[in-house]
Parts: sequence; C-alpha cells; structure tokens
Amino acid sequence: MNKKTIQLSVIAGILFIISLIVHFNEHKLATTLAVGTEFISNFDVEKVTRISINEKGKEVLALKLEGESFVITNHNSFPASNKKVSDLLFKISNIIIGGEISDNEKKYEGYEVDSKSSGTHITLYDRFDKKLTEFFVGKKSTAKGNYIRRASKEMVYVSDDSINISTDVDSYIDKEIFNIDLKNVTSIKTSKNVIVAKVDDKFILQGPPAEEVDEIKVKRFITSLLNISFDKFIDGADQKVSSVQFENEYQIALLGKLEYLLYTAKHKDKCYLKVEAKFNPEKEELTLARDSGTEELKVAEQVLLNRDVSQKFNMHNKRWIYEIAKYTYEEILKVPTDFNKSSEQ
Repeated sequence: MNKKTIQLSVIAGILFIISLIVHFNEHKLATTLAVGTEFISNFDVEKVTRISINEKGKEVLALKLEGESFVITNHNSFPASNKKVSDLLFKISNIIIGGEISDNEKKYEGYEVDSKSSGTHITLYDRFDKKLTEFFVGKKSTAKGNYIRRASKEMVYVSDDSINISTDVDSYIDKEIFNIDLKNVTSIKTSKNVIVAKVDDKFILQGPPAEEVDEIKVKRFITSLLNISFDKFIDGADQKVSSVQFENEYQIALLGKLEYLLYTAKHKDKCYLKVEAKFNPEKEELTLARDSGTEELKVAEQVLLNRDVSQKFNMHNKRWIYEIAKYTYEEILKVPTDFNKSSEQ
C-alpha cells in the first residue's frame, strides 16, 4: 500500500468518525427536551383510567376509573374524589423542563429517579391497560424544582418548579359526608326527640317555648350535622366493627322527597357513623298538570335530580362505616333541653 493510499484511508476514517459524532449529537438533540417545554408532550388526561404510584419498588397508591368515578383499589376500592384526581393529572400535565442534568445511569439513585430509590415512580394507563407514560419524580434540586426522568429515557432533567405528588390516601378523598344546600333542608329529627323544622325560612326547635330556646345552639347543631366529616373509613363487613351497635338516628329531610339518614355509635372509646339516602320511599310517581306554574316545575326538577343524587350517594357511602371524632359525636348527640338558654354551651 503506497503512501497516498494510506493518507486517503486515514482521511476516510477521520471523516467516518466525524459523521458518527454528528449523527450522535443530532440524534441526542432530537430526543432530549428543550428548556421551557412540557415534560410529557401531547398528554391527554381524558385517556387516563388507571394510576399507579410506587416508592422503593412498592405500590403505595392505586387509582382506577370505575364507571364515572375513580376508586382507590389498594384501599378496599374506596371512592376517590374525581376533582382531586383531576388536580393530580393536571399537575402532571403541567410539569415543565427547567434544564438538562445528566444521562449517566450511575447517578440515577442519587437523584432518586429509579425504582430502587425513595423517589416517586408514576405510571399512567389507558382503558386497554396500556401504558400512556411512566416517569420518576426525584428529590428536590438545589437550583430549581425536582429531578425528573422518563422511565424509557436516559436523560435526567430538573423541573422548572417544585413538584409535590402526594402518596397519602387522604389526599385523594373527600372527608365531608354531605354537600347539602341549607335552603333545601325542611326538617331534622333525631332519636333523642330533637325536632327542628323550617318555618318561614327559619329553623325552629319544636316543643319548648321559643323564648327558652337558644337559637345559636340550634344553628350550631344544624351546622355540625350538615358538615359532618370522618377521620377513617372501614368496610362495613370488617370484623372489627361487627359488634358496633348504632343506637342514635338522625333524619335530614330535604325538598324533592330526599332524606338522609345518619346512625352513630360509641364503641370501645371510638365513635362511628354510617349513612344512607332515601328517595321518596313511599311513592316515586310524579305528575304535573299542563298549567303547572314555575314553582311546581322547580319542585319536579328537584325531585328528578334527587333520584340520581340518592343513588350516587348510596353507591359512594352505604358500604362504609366511618370513624368520627369524639367531639363531632358529642356535638350532634343532643336532647331538647340541651338547647335551653340556661344549659351549658
């Protein structure tokens, strides 16, 4: 091989290496994400039907769409708040790239963006249980937000802002039992002979003379009952609540033939609640004359709405027994004399 041939071979080799470098860099530029762009592009939250969140290789939160609502499948399929699940998906869809960090696999654990670390590992699925996206949210960066990485990609990025993905089940449920408009309440009755009826848009305690009744106490009782919330939820079939006796009953009557029934109990220093809705239990037929006025039509509309409300309420609540605070239990456990002006607050 002559000198000229050797020189040409060397030049060809150098050009080949340069072409490889250029190709690699072009490929890298095409697959990495630019600062200020979405971490998950073209993400359609409407397609998400299952969410799995893991920490240290263990699933800590599992959400699945059943019908129109999400349930928490790793907590006895307790109903999740659709709004709070939507907030989570909105937060994910709005993660923005703040900068490139590294594509060195050996550094993943330090950034907490692998399945072995204590970072958050999130996978979203569609209705065919096909992965829509899978990614890690690692520890907070000293510069900007959190370290983040797509599971199928090598590059670690930092988000432009902090990312807080809660794995606590309480973050995805509504602990308030009711969503009742006070103007729709017509009466409240209890098994302790407390009867509160609405008269001319004012709630009056039935029985004692009006001048002996402390109206503030009546209002506090109504507010406590309508805004009741729980601390924990327990499957009604669970053995640990099988011996609980519900002795106290409350009936909240609303316009449109809807009633809410509450039952409370105290057992081994814990207080419990169970609830159900009843819609027009005696008669469901509704008839309107051709000349029905606006008010009659409004009532009819409310009746039809409440039929659906009662069904959804029972689907959400009837299976469960709720543990409530002792203070809440005592705040609604009243007898008529507790509302006297002379009794203790």
